[in-house]
Amino acid sequence: MHENIILETLQPGYQPLPRRYLPDYSQNMALLNTYSVFSEGAELPISIKDLALLYQPGIDRGRPSRPDLAARDAGEMMRWSIENGVIKAFEWSGCIHFRLLEREPLYIVVGPSTNRRQVRVRRWRSAEEERLSLKEMKREEARIERARVKEVSKLKTDAEHFLSEILARDVDVDIRGTLEDFAVPGVSKLVEIKNHVLGSMDDMDPKTAQGIVLTLKRQYSEVLSLPLPEPALEIQDEDLDILAKF
Repeated sequence: MHENIILETLQPGYQPLPRRYLPDYSQNMALLNTYSVFSEGAELPISIKDLALLYQPGIDRGRPSRPDLAARDAGEMMRWSIENGVIKAFEWSGCIHFRLLEREPLYIVVGPSTNRRQVRVRRWRSAEEERLSLKEMKREEARIERARVKEVSKLKTDAEHFLSEILARDVDVDIRGTLEDFAVPGVSKLVEIKNHVLGSMDDMDPKTAQGIVLTLKRQYSEVLSLPLPEPALEIQDEDLDILAKF
């Protein structure tokens, strides 16, 4: 039964159900995930029998889902993949098989969470599509870089705060076992690599910068119980005049 439904979706003139959210990207990733569940991965083709077994009806919100919907989803996924050159259908030993041709995603998702868009990154169908796709990807690279700079800037401010608090309490804090990656021969004190650490953060990815902040935060907790130095006494001009008489 399931095989027949899948075959139906592959027939000329069949109209797939409309998908609203990132339809091409969703179908592309669903297909790649389907191939990944087989032990041989993408090396061997998938038979329509295996596909029908994989997309058996499951449980949807506590109720058995309709068998035809699961098979129809599988068939529409394969139809999309054939039309976009991602797989090739062929018959072998009296059974239809599907061979994966494109193991890398054909589409990616770009844009912030409030405005997600799908962009085709290979096998363009026209020169205009290629031009627009490359423009969109360049725009996405710029957006990602702006987001990186903004996030790292905030983390750098946090790092500066912790460094100031640590060194105000203990100027001899050792970096062994903590920030050794920033050390140079003959240098073992945090105060000696302070500027190097902060300067290096500008080019870091947020995850690496976050690691530095967490390290400094731990060091700060270790010296937090130490007292801050007493402020230096200010000597007023009139006090100097008095001292000068002695």
